[in-house]
Amino acid sequence: MSYATEEAVSWWGRAGDRDDGLRVAYFSMEFGLHERLPIYSGGLGVLAGDHLKAAAELGIPLVGVGLLYRGGYFRQGIDAAGRQTEDYQPVDPERAGLVREPVSVEVDVGGTTIEAAVWRKDVGTGSQTVPLYLLEVDWLTDALYGGDREHRIGQELLLGVGGVRALAALGIEPTVFHLNEGHSAFLQIERVRALVAGGMELAEALEHVRRSSMFTTHTPVPAGNEVFDEELVLRYVGPLAEKAGLGSEELLALGRFGDEPGFGLTPLALRLSASANGVSELHGEVAREMWASLWPGQETPIGHVTNGV
Repeated sequence: MSYATEEAVSWWGRAGDRDDGLRVAYFSMEFGLHERLPIYSGGLGVLAGDHLKAAAELGIPLVGVGLLYRGGYFRQGIDAAGRQTEDYQPVDPERAGLVREPVSVEVDVGGTTIEAAVWRKDVGTGSQTVPLYLLEVDWLTDALYGGDREHRIGQELLLGVGGVRALAALGIEPTVFHLNEGHSAFLQIERVRALVAGGMELAEALEHVRRSSMFTTHTPVPAGNEVFDEELVLRYVGPLAEKAGLGSEELLALGRFGDEPGFGLTPLALRLSASANGVSELHGEVAREMWASLWPGQETPIGHVTNGV
């Protein structure tokens, strides 16, 4: 593990008004770093990968957290009958430059305790790198965005809950958690659980998590934001929420959006983040309009940045 330090000749090292205690944990479902590490499928991953590269170049104290999908992509072929064939190319972590960390983490997924391996990929060059930690469970992290709804909620529990536990096992104590889209939003429930287990009152824990979280939303239509059936959420996330001191109705309320059915990860992330942003000026306007009902009678606290990759 390596962080850019004050001694490095970097923007962060030269910045006179920096927060010397800052440590950012950047969570994303996908990261686009290199074709040898096919754990991305589009713009979300390309942005996340460039975010890490920029942080390394600038010397910003940041760590990335994601999942290692072993399935990779497939090579397309055509058989004698003119039908498409798929030849999958499994990922070899070591050939892709990953190093196995000497820790593992346990996460409850639908009543089954799973153990995840943790891999590290150093992003950047020379002494200015940031670590990307990738969690792996053979049957669960087989493919990006694959499987049914139970498979998906399992992956997102592994990313959010397992990611927080992996950082703790590695001795990394972030001061800010940045959620790149809603896939990792369950990390906020895990953080509340850990704080309550440490003796903090529930209300104080919720506020602490909110103050130290920021959220980037990408999808400008409600249908594109992750929503799960409430029964599925109670079965998979309910036990974790109970340990955090949240009852079933309190948990479900965090993910509700008006009269729409289901539990949304974007409402959960927005409710438990102090800062949120869209990815362009126009998208910021659309996001504020789309999610305004979460703050009735108040100004919608969603800003914007303009993505540049």
